[in-house]
Amino acid sequence: MQTWDIWVPFPVSVNAYYSNHRRSKRGRLYANACLIAVRQKFRVPPMITCNVAATFVLFPPDKRVRDESNYSKSLWDALSHAPDRSWHGAGLLLDDCQILRSSGMMGEVVPRKDSCCHVVLEECTLPRPTLKEELLYYPRSVL
Repeated sequence: MQTWDIWVPFPVSVNAYYSNHRRSKRGRLYANACLIAVRQKFRVPPMITCNVAATFVLFPPDKRVRDESNYSKSLWDALSHAPDRSWHGAGLLLDDCQILRSSGMMGEVVPRKDSCCHVVLEECTLPRPTLKEELLYYPRSVL
């Protein structure tokens, strides 16, 4: 099973990443910073084509209360390369739909210049669960 490990800058929130259904200036700057981080880590960035399980730890620049899920979408979009769209990300993933499982958490507060995000992507060989299997464990009356 293959694993990819990378450190990228602390992501902008999804609200700052997009503006009027387009990537904002802050979003483009963040995607470019991720592209630079990927190219520094991998001389030739691998184009991950398999499904992955993603784990990330955010190290925020201050003590403000933050919701990690508000940062994950902009992180995945910045690491992805979507050929059917007019913009490109870092090119590590073809599309963020390859992420079958995602787990994130907030790390300790660090100085603003050191704020970052540690991302680990692992090849996910597990099959997608079926509805029939899920209903065996969670009957609809419980849901």
